[in-house]
Amino acid sequence: FYGSTGNMTLSKPIVGIASPDAKGYWLVASDGGIFAFGDAPFYGSTGDMTLNKPIVGLAENPATGGYWMVASDGGVFSFHTPFYGSTGDVALKQPIVGIASAA
Repeated sequence: FYGSTGNMTLSKPIVGIASPDAKGYWLVASDGGIFAFGDAPFYGSTGDMTLNKPIVGLAENPATGGYWMVASDGGVFSFHTPFYGSTGDVALKQPIVGIASAA
């Protein structure tokens, strides 16, 4: 057990989890706040930014150990990992609901 947000008062709900290995993990809140536990390093967050839409998912980049967050409008936020683009400026017919990475 590496920790939790159970004893914290959060301003937004947790919407995703990812792990760089079996020794830690990140939780992400809908405002982009990142909570790092175990040996998962904190590389940054959007918790202090005003987002157009809420964060809906989190994925780890196995190559760099960093993470991507995605918002429901398709905006992608990269931390310690390359940014390849997003649909944050495209009118989507349906909202984005998550993100995944490939090994």
